[in-house]
Amino acid sequence: MVPSSGPLGTVITVIGENFTGDGSVAADGITVEDFPAGFEPADVATDGRFSAKNIRVTGPGLGPKTVAVTDSGGRVASTIFTVTRPTIALNSASATMGETVTITGAGWVPSSSVLVVLNANQ
Repeated sequence: MVPSSGPLGTVITVIGENFTGDGSVAADGITVEDFPAGFEPADVATDGRFSAKNIRVTGPGLGPKTVAVTDSGGRVASTIFTVTRPTIALNSASATMGETVTITGAGWVPSSSVLVVLNANQ
């Protein structure tokens, strides 16, 4: 599975081997914490390999999440995806009206939007 960690909403690719040759992995055959991950069904090659792309990790909480695969022959395998907490930092803890403050962050879902809310009442 790549990547093996990231924030909620990360899109992963699950790569498997030693599954039922010429079988398949149904749309509900990949789960994250026992909930269907929702993806396009994948065919398993004659050598037992498959690849399922564009699987979005969702659900509550941080930490390890079990990603499991069940194929049409009943073979099951699982691995762990670790949900991480995104971070932000400010270049200044305070500023006067009109002054520029730079906000930086790490660990967010690539190419996603981030909403910044300033509390002007404090």
